[in-house]
Amino acid sequence: MKGRPFTFSSQLELVQQPQDYNLGTWTTTDGTTLTFSTPSAPSPDFLGGADYIGEIDQSTVQAGDYFVAAGTTTPHRIAAVVSQNSLLLASSVSPLTSGAYTIIRAPRRLPSEDIIQLPSTVVIDNTVATAPGTPANQVFTYCQNLPLRYLVDSMTPPPPPPPPNTPPGKPVAEIVFAPSGAVVGQGTGNDKVSLWLRDPNWKLTPVAGAPLPGAPLILSVQFRTGFIGVYPVAPWAVGTPIPPPGTNPPNDPYAYVKDPRSSGL
Repeated sequence: MKGRPFTFSSQLELVQQPQDYNLGTWTTTDGTTLTFSTPSAPSPDFLGGADYIGEIDQSTVQAGDYFVAAGTTTPHRIAAVVSQNSLLLASSVSPLTSGAYTIIRAPRRLPSEDIIQLPSTVVIDNTVATAPGTPANQVFTYCQNLPLRYLVDSMTPPPPPPPPNTPPGKPVAEIVFAPSGAVVGQGTGNDKVSLWLRDPNWKLTPVAGAPLPGAPLILSVQFRTGFIGVYPVAPWAVGTPIPPPGTNPPNDPYAYVKDPRSSGL
């Protein structure tokens, strides 16, 4: 599955979305390359405490953040940080040529926080759940509706061209909560994210008539409310493909997740 951020995960990292950035004003001559300035100090500084321009999680502004010109509501993805006070946008701001602005900054990992190591008997399983040979547009994983964001580091050699309609960069899965409790950020929708948790010490290949591999549970987070539930896997013919997200057929291991009743946990 193209754009899949991981197959198994046993570690979690804490992220936090920094405040918007809006120091100074901007000008452009071509609609996509923007230069920022102020009439006096301090000047716009997109480097911050990073070692180089555009360093992921360290730069004040980085690729993947969004630029919004004052008086408009259209966000433009920042394709690259050109210099300490210059940006390249993925789309043109024309016919605008200057003005105030806001940069909506994407979440950053918190370097002061330790990586959270899951117990040795727990992994998040995001392996492909559909049979070999399934058409690419019908390939689904055990985890469903993962919010994805794409990291582009200016010092990293450019990767191969991404699939159509997919941003360049390394995909990461993020669950970011707003003060309201809702899940926000890139890749969120109007349903829920489901994480398939299981014991990695069990064999990966299901055997007919045997229990589900790894005694799995499904942890679900509602996008709109942030409510969290933990559910057993519903009766399911072991080894058969998992149905696509948003469907509700028989033989669905996610049937309990889709049931409106409480998980009881």
